[in-house]
Amino acid sequence: MNKFNVKRLLTALIVGIVILNIASPFQGMSDFWFDAYVGVPSDVIVEKSIGMWVVQMFLSVVFFQVVIPMCFYVLLSEIAIQRSNILIGVIFGVTCFFVGALSVLMLLPLFVHLTINFLAVRGFWSLINLVLTGGIVGGIYKPIAKRSVAHQENMSPIISD
Repeated sequence: MNKFNVKRLLTALIVGIVILNIASPFQGMSDFWFDAYVGVPSDVIVEKSIGMWVVQMFLSVVFFQVVIPMCFYVLLSEIAIQRSNILIGVIFGVTCFFVGALSVLMLLPLFVHLTINFLAVRGFWSLINLVLTGGIVGGIYKPIAKRSVAHQENMSPIISD
């Protein structure tokens, strides 16, 4: 059974959360700088208190842009690629963007009338957040030392002929 480098995992989690929470106010400000909400139907815009916005932004950043991608990255680095560095993390972040965020951004206008400014700002910040998360986790997390070749050869294969 694979073990995980828990100390580095928690360090990457904390650093990722802190960095993305520092960046999240810029995401909110860029909505107004680039007029992301101009032309968006008022039914789509949800009015809420600043406290509720902060709570939802924190949960969104922590759960969907740090914890979930980090768990997949750790599994891949431990089981499949057995290495980790900033470049691998950034590539993973870009892949998460193309598979997750971009597909949602491409389908959303089919159901809701949204402006190109809104979609561009959301897409830009999704890419930035996922690349930051990937780079941070890739740079901090290191898989447990690989097993020796002799030990791997002695293990029985899962699928036999």
